[in-house]
Amino acid sequence: MARGEDVANKIKGITIEIGGNTVGLTKALEGVNKQSNSLQKELREVEKLLKLDPKNTELLEQKQKLLGKSVETTKEKLEALKDAEKQVQQQVKEGKESEEQYRALQREIVKTEQEMKRLESKAKDTSGAMDLLAKNSDKINNVMKTATRGFVAVGAGLVGMAAKAAAA
Repeated sequence: MARGEDVANKIKGITIEIGGNTVGLTKALEGVNKQSNSLQKELREVEKLLKLDPKNTELLEQKQKLLGKSVETTKEKLEALKDAEKQVQQQVKEGKESEEQYRALQREIVKTEQEMKRLESKAKDTSGAMDLLAKNSDKINNVMKTATRGFVAVGAGLVGMAAKAAAA
């Protein structure tokens, strides 16, 4: 059994109260985990395409949006885990949950915090890449405008010379 599955099985037996209803922690996190997995899958697809075309602005925008949503989802999960931690801590004191389950929950919280930091860092890096691309795009546009003005001036000069030559 993989280490991640081991932690999941240990927190699987933890029950918490949400809105007056007692539910399993894994059931309470089900929607958040499903959304998180979906976002991660989509993000991997975008990152594959960015390897082929790292300056594609549309893909960079998608990556930025997906990372933002992933950070939000991870924050939701972290809040739910921290709420559960308070309840489980009390349940351990009352003998309703084992200390092993409590420690597994704490490890899951640490793992989720690390994941959130990783996602925030990736979002910041992507934002920086988009800013750099935008600055370079502005520079290229300015060079193109200057070059176009130069070509227009040269073209006008040639037309003037051609007219003089035709008149002579």
